[in-house]
Amino acid sequence: MIFRHLASATTLIIYILMTSLLSNPLQASPQKLVVGAQNIYYFPHYDFKSESDKGIAWAILQSFGKAYGYDIEYLPLPIKRMHHALEMGQIDFIFPDNRTWYESPNANAKKFFSQPFYEILGGAFVLQKNREFTPSDVKTLSIPFGFSPVKWHERIASGQVVLADVSESFAALNLVVAGRADATDLEYNVIKYLTQNQPKYSDIVIGQHLPYDIVGFHLSTIKYPAVIRELDSFLEQNASLIAELKEKYNLVDPHAEVRNLGLPAHQ
Repeated sequence: MIFRHLASATTLIIYILMTSLLSNPLQASPQKLVVGAQNIYYFPHYDFKSESDKGIAWAILQSFGKAYGYDIEYLPLPIKRMHHALEMGQIDFIFPDNRTWYESPNANAKKFFSQPFYEILGGAFVLQKNREFTPSDVKTLSIPFGFSPVKWHERIASGQVVLADVSESFAALNLVVAGRADATDLEYNVIKYLTQNQPKYSDIVIGQHLPYDIVGFHLSTIKYPAVIRELDSFLEQNASLIAELKEKYNLVDPHAEVRNLGLPAHQ
């Protein structure tokens, strides 16, 4: 009789534990992490379609996975599809992500964000002859499809600026070079890499009087905040590794670069 009661009690405890885990999936941590990644060329930050070096963000995530025993799979997706895929549970995480990139107030309501991997400098890039352009001179702005040019939202909403959506970062630059866009909204390190490696882009510079922004690249999730906490600890404890990787991939300090470029201090 005693054994029967013990068995019943044990069964009840197991049932309660399993029910608790199933009803609270936010506490579970998968051994395989599926990261939805932007399917564009944005090197040196990332190029998740590459068969070899996928960029600094990939290097950081791979180091994190190795340290915590995670097998990380990268699924390149169109930017606008990533968020739907995250909500539907088709992917576990999004990279890169940032709270400021979405106009909808509910876009980030369910998400957990990591600390930034590092900060980047986003700006409007023009031909050298147009470096003194002001926002009123920009009528057409090229961007990779799905990008959110936060600093231009008001002018876009009022019809003063028309967006030219393209598939890739270099396609956005091509429109500027061809005179079919007045500026392109991209990231400084990406432009620097392309202008150094593609002579046809050597005449591209950041607009001295056009909007820029310094933001962080984050990992986001809906279901796995525990992994986000682990990643935050990893980033904090491995600051020297991040610094080494930034040097390897030749990333600039965005705050220092703003001063070097003579851009306005406040945007």
